[in-house]
Amino acid sequence: MAIEIHTGLVPGRIVWGHPAKSKPKTQKNPQTGGNEVVIKDGHPVQQWSFGVAFPKDHFQSVIWPAMAQEAATGYPNGVPRNFSWKYVDGDSVDNRGQPYSLRDGYAGCIVLAISTEAFAPPIYKQQNGAYVQVPPEGIKCGDYVALALSLKCNVPANATHTPGLYVNPQALELVAYGTEIIGQGGVDPNAVFGGKQYQLPPGATTEPQVTMGNAAMPGTGAMPGMAAPAGMPGMAAP
Repeated sequence: MAIEIHTGLVPGRIVWGHPAKSKPKTQKNPQTGGNEVVIKDGHPVQQWSFGVAFPKDHFQSVIWPAMAQEAATGYPNGVPRNFSWKYVDGDSVDNRGQPYSLRDGYAGCIVLAISTEAFAPPIYKQQNGAYVQVPPEGIKCGDYVALALSLKCNVPANATHTPGLYVNPQALELVAYGTEIIGQGGVDPNAVFGGKQYQLPPGATTEPQVTMGNAAMPGTGAMPGMAAPAGMPGMAAP
């Protein structure tokens, strides 16, 4: 049976993902080593997943005891080495050897990975002494939240599957707004593309092309010797 907890009086900060926006669930293919979209009944499985960073002392005193208690229900003699706790130390390094502390909001924190395939968790905010529901666009990555969580130990029957802890959101409270974090937890363009210099085919330019008459010209689209069109009175030119 799952344990339900509140994350306490110190809010955490959303540092990746979005609690109200789903994405197709992926899992690693043991044969290829790559991530593949999970398909069920012919459709991609949708998942709401996001990471929340809590100060280490608060995490250890309020959240960790409940996680350890639930894990012990499935593994009373200690969890196996490959047990997935669903968190990372914000002062450690990732699987590429890069410090997590370089990511916004990670330093000095434990980042808890929270996910569900059941539903988008409801989000609330206190206004004038009452709770009102927040629409998806009313919260962003970078905001501060408190959460009601459900913790459940997973003891897989198949030995090839990874044991771990399910950390599912029941509801969120938007406590405060923070600076938006954009693109964190996604693809690192430096790692993927590496600043390569490409061989351009004939007719390709590194500047946008604007069609004028029958000819496509790079840049602003102005004819040689002519200034670009001016804007309307009182307005800047585009």
